[in-house]
Amino acid sequence: PGDVGVQSDWVGLSNERWTTLLDRLVDETGLLQRETEPNEPFDLLCRAMAEAAGKRVVIEKTPHHLGVTDRIEQFYPDARYVLMLREPYAFIRSYKNQGRQLGERSRKLASEIYHPIAAALLWRGYAKQALALGQRAPDRTLRVSLDAIREDEVGTLEAVQRHLGLDVFDLAGVVQP
Repeated sequence: PGDVGVQSDWVGLSNERWTTLLDRLVDETGLLQRETEPNEPFDLLCRAMAEAAGKRVVIEKTPHHLGVTDRIEQFYPDARYVLMLREPYAFIRSYKNQGRQLGERSRKLASEIYHPIAAALLWRGYAKQALALGQRAPDRTLRVSLDAIREDEVGTLEAVQRHLGLDVFDLAGVVQP
């Protein structure tokens, strides 16, 4: 319904349907026949994902992109941001447990490199980047807290949709908590 969706299960280089879609879009855009800007392949992938999901827009949600918003804005000067900052304890706990879902080798590596001071310094850098973005682009940045979602899930999700210029509908009834 509407703009809500998830990545289609057939998206991936091992699926012929996906590679056929990408090949068609590459041919349509002539991407391989000319010099391109860095955003053009990304735009093509987003277009393919939107088409695969039957949606009009793709939302990119990679947290570490917070550190390169100046580069993002070179190619997308009207970029809009939704910042959902983790509290320090939740961030450090997640950092400590990273790799657990990936198997024994990843768990072992993550436990060997984990140190609470390193995690605290990472959180500090992440928080400083978020604050700087909010100050630099306040009209294009919406800060959302987990507490706000817990207190008013419907209202918070509607505010996010409005901020991103999407049609507003009841996400709370569609998306898992």
